[in-house]
Amino acid sequence: MKPVVLYASRYGHTQRYAQWLGESLGCPVWNVKGLSPASLASYDTIVLGGSLYAGCMGGLSFLTRHAKAQKWVLFTCGAADPALEVIRQNIRDNVEKALPENRRDTPLFFLRGGLDYSRLSPLHRLIMWAFHQAILKKKDLTEVDRQILNTYGKTLDFTRRETLQPIVDFLQKA
Repeated sequence: MKPVVLYASRYGHTQRYAQWLGESLGCPVWNVKGLSPASLASYDTIVLGGSLYAGCMGGLSFLTRHAKAQKWVLFTCGAADPALEVIRQNIRDNVEKALPENRRDTPLFFLRGGLDYSRLSPLHRLIMWAFHQAILKKKDLTEVDRQILNTYGKTLDFTRRETLQPIVDFLQKA
């Protein structure tokens, strides 16, 4: 197996995971932004880490256009807690919709990133504010709602190198 780790990261959490994974696997790590598709030709396995925005996984469109011959392994990185099944299922559903039919069985791993409101773009800050306001109006809160309320406006970093171990183990067995 000759892997390469690619990532699409807006605020740095996915990039951190990608770099840790590249160190663990002893392989290159590249940002998909500005990456030449020809760079992928000598690799048989592409691991893509994508940050999540409104249910969409960053970098996935690059992969579907430019890495048709290689094996794929995906990991998502978002602020929501993937320990909750409802979060994993929501991510899984959204990623599978974006995958070509012949890639629906692609291994998918879920990692928790973080959120730093001071670094959010004005648009992302507005989206989070609107989301927060909508949750405040709900009568019955879900666990996800409570997490959002408890973390709103705070700087959070849930990245943990050890959460990559299942991906490393999977790739070493492949």
